[in-house]
Order: sequence, then structure tokens, then C-alpha cells
Amino acid sequence: ELSTGVCNQLQQAAAALKKTTNPLHMQVFWVPPNFAHISLLYTVRIREDLQAGVTEALRGAVADVEPFNVKVRGLSLHEEDDGEGGQKVKAIWARVTEADGLGDLRTRMRASLADLNVQLDDLEFSPHVPIALVDQFRNTREFNSAFVEWQDQDFGDVTVQAVLLKKSNPLQ
Repeated sequence: ELSTGVCNQLQQAAAALKKTTNPLHMQVFWVPPNFAHISLLYTVRIREDLQAGVTEALRGAVADVEPFNVKVRGLSLHEEDDGEGGQKVKAIWARVTEADGLGDLRTRMRASLADLNVQLDDLEFSPHVPIALVDQFRNTREFNSAFVEWQDQDFGDVTVQAVLLKKSNPLQ
């Protein structure tokens, strides 16, 4: 779980950015503070018949995690190919800097899924705290101005003492 201090700062950043988005031109879903979490792994949609096995495998992979620290530093725009040779913004997130424990944990999670016919997303992945998911985005001067203020913000440190497996999609 993220500390109250980290969550409060992330909420401040989201509120500042939200003021610059126009719902008529942008479709942005702001992640509610009670869903604040560190995303560690992406998979392609998991078939329903595999979900119980995936849940069991991941629970085994995250059991008995040795405590480690990570840092939540700055906001980033996550972009993906738009299919037309360009990029489109798909998410706004806070960067989580790698720690030895985090890398080891991600390796264990990936290994636990190796024999289950689960397709991991091919996107280059960075651990992060989701701030918003984006369907449509128009980068405006107002958004850029607000974004720059949070781009290098030190949101704080998080001590990971346990990993909770809730749902594959925090917004469900």
C-alpha cells in the first residue's frame, strides 16, 4: 500500500492536471485515490478459463516478499503506437524507480506465468503508479504547463512489505 503522504501528493498532481483537461476534447479516466497502487506487470487480456490458475500462480510468486524500498519520482505520459506511424497518450503515471527487490519480484511474477499460456504484453514496461487512463488526449499548452510542474516531483518513498493481488485491472 502507498503511504498517505505519497497518495496525497499524487492526488494534488492529478487535481492540477485535471483542471487543464476539457472533457469535450479529452477522455481521461482519473484513477480514484483508493485504487492507488504500483503496477508491476501487464498481460494481454486473460481468458476466463485461465484466470483462476493465473491468480493462484501470481499469489505464489508474491508470497513471502522480503521488504524493499522504491521511490515514486515524477510524472510521465505513457505513449503507444497509434497505428499511423505516430504516438498517442494512453496513460499518465508516476514513475517508480527500480530497486533490487522490485526487479526480483517482477522476475518471479513473469516466471510464474510461463507455463500457463498467458501472453505478456510486448510493450516496454516500467513499474509505475497509474494516475489516469486515456482514451482521447489533446496535448494543450495548459496541460503541458501543469505537467512540467510535476514531471520531476519527488512524491516519496514506499516500503514494500507485502504484495497484495487484488484484480488484474484496478478499475474493474
